[in-house]
Amino acid sequence: MKNLILLLIFHSLLAAEENRTLSLNIFNKAKASIKNEIVTAKISLNARTIFGSYFHDLEENKDRKYISKIMGKVEGQKVLELYFSPFVYVGRLYIHFKFKDFSPSTNKIDYFVVENENNMAKKSFKIKRKLEVKNEFINKKQIKSKLLEIDSKVWTLSKVDDIIKNLYGEKSLKTLQDNCNNYTIERNCTTYNGICTQCKKKTVIQYIRTPVFMKFDSSKELDSIIILYTGKKYPLQAVYKIPPQSIPYIGVTYSFEKSGEIIIIARGKDQKIYQSKPYFIELSNARDTENRSINMLFNIK
Repeated sequence: MKNLILLLIFHSLLAAEENRTLSLNIFNKAKASIKNEIVTAKISLNARTIFGSYFHDLEENKDRKYISKIMGKVEGQKVLELYFSPFVYVGRLYIHFKFKDFSPSTNKIDYFVVENENNMAKKSFKIKRKLEVKNEFINKKQIKSKLLEIDSKVWTLSKVDDIIKNLYGEKSLKTLQDNCNNYTIERNCTTYNGICTQCKKKTVIQYIRTPVFMKFDSSKELDSIIILYTGKKYPLQAVYKIPPQSIPYIGVTYSFEKSGEIIIIARGKDQKIYQSKPYFIELSNARDTENRSINMLFNIK
C-alpha cells in the first residue's frame, strides 16, 4: 500500500511537471487602440524572467530557457505570430504590430508566450475603443491560409543560403542569387537617441545590452519576414509569420553580443522574394551610457 501511494505521488509530480505553465510575470504591459479600422497594438515582456543571467555563448548552453514563440489572437484568429531562435537573447522584449479591426465586437487580444516550445503563459489585454461595442461579430468565418512552415532544424543551420533554401525553397534561393544586387528592402534610417544617422555606413552599438528596436513596414502583401545576423554561429534570429488579418508591420527589440551583418528577407503572398543588402553592426566594448536607444527602420517596397 505504501509503495502504491509513493507511486501515485511520483506520477502526480511528473504530470505537474509536464503540464506546468509559464509564470504570468512574463507579461509587463500592453495596449491597443483603433484608428481607421486598423488596430495598433504594443506589448512588452519581462523576458529576463525566462533568460535569467546573460550568456555570452548562448550556442554552447544546451539547457538554457528561451522564448520560442509569441502569438496574439482575436476571436481565435491569429493577429501576431513571431518565432525566435533558441540562440538569441532579446532582453526586455517590446513588440509593436498592426492588424485589421475585423471584429468590432471584440475588446481584447489574447497573448500567448511559449517557452522552449513547451511551457506557455496566456494573458488578455483590452483594446481601447471610443464607442461601446455592440454584440456582433462581423467576420465569424475563420480565415485560413497556408503560412510558412518552420522546420526546427533551420535554427541550427550555419549558412545563410541553407536557411533561405530550407524556409523558402531552392527556387527562391536561386532568385535571390540571380538578383543579388537588386535590393528591395531599404533601411530608411537608424536613429541614436532620436537623431537620424542615415549617412552612417555602419551602426555602432556601444554596450552589449543596448536594445535595438527594429521596425519593418510594407505596403506589399507579405506572408513572412526573416531576420538573419552573421555575427552569430547560427544566423537565423527570428521569423515573423504574417496572418491574413495582420498588416505587414512589425517592430521588435533585439540585443547583439557580437559584430556582424543584418540581412532581412521577406516573401510576398504571391511567392515573390524581397531582400535587403547587408547592414553592418559593430559592437564596441565601451559603455556609453548616453547612447542607450537605437532604432533601425526598414521599408519593404
